[in-house]
Amino acid sequence: VKGRDADIIFKEANILESIYNKLELEDDYEKADKLLNIIIKKYNEVLNEDENYSLAYYRLAYINLSLQKYIKANMYFEKFINLSDSEELKDEVRREMETI
Repeated sequence: VKGRDADIIFKEANILESIYNKLELEDDYEKADKLLNIIIKKYNEVLNEDENYSLAYYRLAYINLSLQKYIKANMYFEKFINLSDSEELKDEVRREMETI
């Protein structure tokens, strides 16, 4: 939906990730999988609104890493590094990329 604020969509995705984590802890994998697809769509929606929204790439990288989609995770990590101003997070991501 064009015209929505990228920050709001990002926060919605973060909230959904918290719910996802709770479902995983409760071993409700069917609901968790469905929710994860929604979360990924939300982060992509953020990037449709603002292709320079570095934290959306950061979250998509970690999601893909957890799904063992290493090439995709690496691509998102690289985009994050190129866009982010946070040296601390960039260092974290570089360390993570070394383990992939």
